[in-house]
Amino acid sequence: MSELSKRTPVIVDLGRSPIDKMLGVTSGKIIEVAGKVGSVILNRLIGRYPKLDPEMFNGIILGHVLDTMYGQSTAAQVGKRMGLPDTVPPMNIKTVCGSAMSSAFVACDAIWADRGRDLFFIGGLEDMGAAPFALKQNIRLMGWPMMTARVRKIAEKVALWAESKEANIGFDELTLLDLMILDGLTDATRDIHMGVIAEEIAVQAKLDRETLDKIAAQSHERALDAIENGWFSDEIIPVELDGGVMFDTDQGPRKPNLEKMAQLPTIFKPDGGMVTAGNASQISSGFAGGVICSLGFAEANDLEPLAYIHDYHHESCDSDDLFWAPVGGIQQLLAQNSLKVDDDDILFEINEAFVAQVEADRRELDIPWERLNVHGGATALGHPIGASAWRIVVTLFHAMKRLGKKKGIASACHGHGGSVNIYIERAV
Repeated sequence: MSELSKRTPVIVDLGRSPIDKMLGVTSGKIIEVAGKVGSVILNRLIGRYPKLDPEMFNGIILGHVLDTMYGQSTAAQVGKRMGLPDTVPPMNIKTVCGSAMSSAFVACDAIWADRGRDLFFIGGLEDMGAAPFALKQNIRLMGWPMMTARVRKIAEKVALWAESKEANIGFDELTLLDLMILDGLTDATRDIHMGVIAEEIAVQAKLDRETLDKIAAQSHERALDAIENGWFSDEIIPVELDGGVMFDTDQGPRKPNLEKMAQLPTIFKPDGGMVTAGNASQISSGFAGGVICSLGFAEANDLEPLAYIHDYHHESCDSDDLFWAPVGGIQQLLAQNSLKVDDDDILFEINEAFVAQVEADRRELDIPWERLNVHGGATALGHPIGASAWRIVVTLFHAMKRLGKKKGIASACHGHGGSVNIYIERAV
């Protein structure tokens, strides 16, 4: 699918917010952040190309996983804040960690269908720490060790309320659920946390704790290098928050200390485990977006393509094998487009949900670290699950541009078994 035609989808702009830590300065403000970043992308595009009008957009499609309590259609809310007219149809996508890239798939399919839909705003958003708790009756508490402290304070308050005369209900009849864990990080088939499956792939791939910690440290070092050298400056769109606070830098990367990392507990497998908070992705908040149109539309309206989207593949598998899914997805793209892993002109991004997962996939595919996640990954930057799958495309494109590479493949595994995978070629 590498030959260009009028129906080839092209990326004409893309960018992202800085990625915030859980409960950081952007906590509870992700709609505002997404609206401001999206507005910058939209307005700078219109500023460059006078023929473009917001009325021309055929849709705004955004991934958002933990969207409870935001009100109806966060895609519509973001679109309105960006300045898109109400006539632009909104769509929300929930493919867990694959959501944001799935939004691009929907746009590409519409363009390839050749039914007059040519211009889309796509991307994804997430504020994991702002996910609410829910009270339910007659179901089991999702009591994972990593959430116990978070739940305890609220549970104590709920207990007092439940025992009061006003509530007229016994606390033992209620269950408090952390929706971040339940809807974002729990395998619905086996009723287990993603970290448990990460421990399983670490064993299957014959990995060891020391290797995982060293790769995690590498992720932080690469991200810090990118920050210090200004390599993220073209992809990050600074956000001015209330009170004039300028948010312009990823908050996750930090100087790694292997000695301290080795002391972190393996919470998903206390005896003999390998997965820790130090070699897993961070719980984060962030937004990534972009504008995709057909090559024919770009030519007719004097838009300069930044990258061609040649192909995508959505791999699906049993949830037990979800962390292996990028292997099949990338192999499919390589085969369909006559590409080889050892082509030095291809850069790769594989989302680092867990270091065990990305290292297992890397070894199976035989991708050298020199061409994989060259600016660091989610271990350092963070993993806002509704945004990450497009964030890696944004980072991939800018890394390709800096290093003079023409081709790029991005992949992200997702909960319940699968991966989203995309092949792009730099046009500028």
